[in-house]
Amino acid sequence: MDRQLRELGANRFRPLGLGDEEAELDLRQQFVPWAKELVVRELRRWQQQQQQQQQPPTGPAMEVGANGSAVSRAAAGRGAGATEATPTATEDGVHQDMEDEEYEEDYEEEEEEGAGSEMDMEDIGGAGPRRSKARTGAGAGAASAASPGPESGPPEMLNPLIRGSLTKQGYKLIGSHSGVKMCRWTKSMLRGRGGCYKHAFYGIESHRCMEATPSLACANKCVFCWRHHSNPVGKTWKWRMDPPDTIVETALDLHTRMVREYSGVPGVKPEAVAEGLQVRHCALSLVGEPIMYPEINALVDQLHSRGISTFLASGSG
Repeated sequence: MDRQLRELGANRFRPLGLGDEEAELDLRQQFVPWAKELVVRELRRWQQQQQQQQQPPTGPAMEVGANGSAVSRAAAGRGAGATEATPTATEDGVHQDMEDEEYEEDYEEEEEEGAGSEMDMEDIGGAGPRRSKARTGAGAGAASAASPGPESGPPEMLNPLIRGSLTKQGYKLIGSHSGVKMCRWTKSMLRGRGGCYKHAFYGIESHRCMEATPSLACANKCVFCWRHHSNPVGKTWKWRMDPPDTIVETALDLHTRMVREYSGVPGVKPEAVAEGLQVRHCALSLVGEPIMYPEINALVDQLHSRGISTFLASGSG
């Protein structure tokens, strides 16, 4: 809605305020400062409008022209170089919000990059560009040379549409078929709060746990799955395959990078961040079916060799 209003020419009066359910203050207490600032700005703008309405109307200074007619100084000055117009109260209000708009631009651009990418897999077939039925001459030769042939090997699992959808959901993609994402329980324990069931049952510290998957594809499309169904589906592995050591190294690098970025969030404990940078557990979960990856055993061995325990969530049972 914010983007659509901006396209219609609307100006943002206040930046969007987002509440954090995990913050120390409840949502009502978080809302009060934002609402007070909104009231202060609206009151200031209303006062400026009242002052303008109370001022007596004053016309422009007049001069007598050569032919005896009255000519305003503003009109007379246009010929010799008009002076710059003074900004109105409305323009002042827009200028005051420039910093807020610049702050929101980055957030909006990130959202707009993935806008419209939430599409079901059955609809992807008709969403791509259509090819012309007939090609002749040099155009057909160039197209056949650019298109991948049988000698190019298996295709990549992720196309631009699927990459955009998964990236919008917070996934950090690895190679052509893997991904890593910071779990909400990892964030919770980095702030000194509770962990997930694996902490309660097995003693696994959530802030030292990495959630990743070597296969973003799934063999099923269950109606009760809480995922967005924006990942590929297949009963057998038919895509290009990345080596397990590359997947593990990249996943650890991306995960620790996310932990460092999250360290600036209010309430995060520095000692928890220091421990979180040393991953000791990996949950092979997220979207997709991990055991579809042909080298799943080698990937688990790679994790175990680094002193990282594993927990594999599969729908094969």
